[in-house]
Amino acid sequence: MARLRLNKSGSVLRYSHPPKRENESSNITLRRIGQHFEEKLPSSYCAICGDDATGKHYGANSCDGCKGFFRRSVRRHSLYHCRKSRNCPVTKDKRNQCRYCRLRKCFKCGMKKEAVQNERDKISRHRTSEDMLPCFAPEALRKIDADTRSYCNYFHMPVDMRDKRIATMPLLCSSLKLYVCYLMEWASRIEPFDELFSDDKVHLCKTKVLQLFVFELAFRSIHANDVILLFDFCVIPRNCEDQESTFAFDIARIGSMMLDELVNPLTDYQIDETEFSCLKSLIFFDPNTRGLSENSDKIRNWRCQIMGNLLDYVSDRENDFDKNSRYGELLLLLLPLQRISWQLIDVIQYAMLYCEVSIDPIVEEVLAASGSASASERSLQRFIVEASSN
Repeated sequence: MARLRLNKSGSVLRYSHPPKRENESSNITLRRIGQHFEEKLPSSYCAICGDDATGKHYGANSCDGCKGFFRRSVRRHSLYHCRKSRNCPVTKDKRNQCRYCRLRKCFKCGMKKEAVQNERDKISRHRTSEDMLPCFAPEALRKIDADTRSYCNYFHMPVDMRDKRIATMPLLCSSLKLYVCYLMEWASRIEPFDELFSDDKVHLCKTKVLQLFVFELAFRSIHANDVILLFDFCVIPRNCEDQESTFAFDIARIGSMMLDELVNPLTDYQIDETEFSCLKSLIFFDPNTRGLSENSDKIRNWRCQIMGNLLDYVSDRENDFDKNSRYGELLLLLLPLQRISWQLIDVIQYAMLYCEVSIDPIVEEVLAASGSASASERSLQRFIVEASSN
């Protein structure tokens, strides 16, 4: 507060101010600092569309709408086209009218696609370390496949095509029996599989072995010369060569279906061993398999983890432009498995019933279990269609 100073006669000389107190000086300093930072703080409006900004995202002040649009566009490698002169207004009300101009303005305002990838990497590492089981990582599944095949060395023995044997019904059933042994060994190497009850373990193996048998044969035959390679050094040709052999025509018909509907698409999509291992695990861990105990929720969680890991793996492929499209197409590759495996069951069961062909008891049990699982197979079919369309 100002004070009056008087001379000896009592007249006023001048106003004088007392020295500033320490707290008043501090308040002035804080106000100046506040003004300084207000000038440096980002604008409260989105630099792209002018809506209220929620912060600095990917290098630019933006609203959640533009943030999400930029993230989706970068992750999907989207290509947009402007129907006008590439100078469309991008405002709060019109930002959805032209995605090309909106994305262009995102880059112009300072958004960086590298920031989106860095965010994805952090989320992926966090999820893998805390929520995901390591054994369901794509590379881990591929290694389990490789280790099991190495253990069961008859799966990768070289086949001399000059001395190939045409598969007969007994040879086909023998190869299926070998695959049952392989499947049990493969499943036992997946750590969470031990968490299931013994009955559920056996039930999954029995009900899924036919589909996995067909899928494994198709993948094994990618580099063959238009034949299906079995596991006991014989082949299924596209056309029937031995007219006198019982069921030769039926076996060749199934082989032709596998070549057209599985081997050729697998070859066209250049599916690698890691993708194959993930798809194989998706077939096996089916929570809708009829006859399972209360473990189905656990199996459903495992399948979701495998699906997420497969999507991440496909998204990281360097030479694949439309990654979401590839993910859906990989799942759709599984659709023919149901029909082909049912055809195989019909042929073998017909041989058992009417031609007195001797079938191993293990194969008989597998056929019975696979035939009774038709309801769950239809649910798997729905799962593939729904998952591939998301």
